[in-house]
Amino acid sequence: YRQKINDMTDDQKHVFIESELYHELRCLLGSATVWQIFKSTGAGYDVVVAEDSAFMHARTLFEFFTSKGKNNNILRVVEFGPRKYKSSIYAKWKIPLNRHVLHLNEKRLKPNNLKNGEHLSEQVEVFAKEILRLWEQFENDQVASLFQSTLRKVRARATEDAKNDSEGRIEPLFT
Repeated sequence: YRQKINDMTDDQKHVFIESELYHELRCLLGSATVWQIFKSTGAGYDVVVAEDSAFMHARTLFEFFTSKGKNNNILRVVEFGPRKYKSSIYAKWKIPLNRHVLHLNEKRLKPNNLKNGEHLSEQVEVFAKEILRLWEQFENDQVASLFQSTLRKVRARATEDAKNDSEGRIEPLFT
């Protein structure tokens, strides 16, 4: 028997925020931080690995915040009370992100990873900052006030962990 998401108790949702959402945010902020470090030092393939990691975790969180999908196996922000949020950044980059990072198909032969002179590969920090904006929107959403304290603690912990990843090599990207 698998518990349906909408049958989760509030305590279980707090645990989910503290473990799973923390993991996604921490990995996104950490990989964005090391991506910036690797990029600035010309670390070659490490840049790509950090970029891919950031994109994977960003997409997971973008889907959490912006999708209203009815799937009993996938948790969305709507399960915590709020309506889905909007992100013009994710709307702009969703298809290129799926096509060039997350799915392997023939559509890759028709590149669309360039938008208004910007390349998908340069969106790592942009995505991380947009996720933080959505996260803060969730924190401040009155419908989700029951989770506000937990969300703030998790964001602070993930941000501090990413700051530690910078190890004095760059200014912390997220404060």
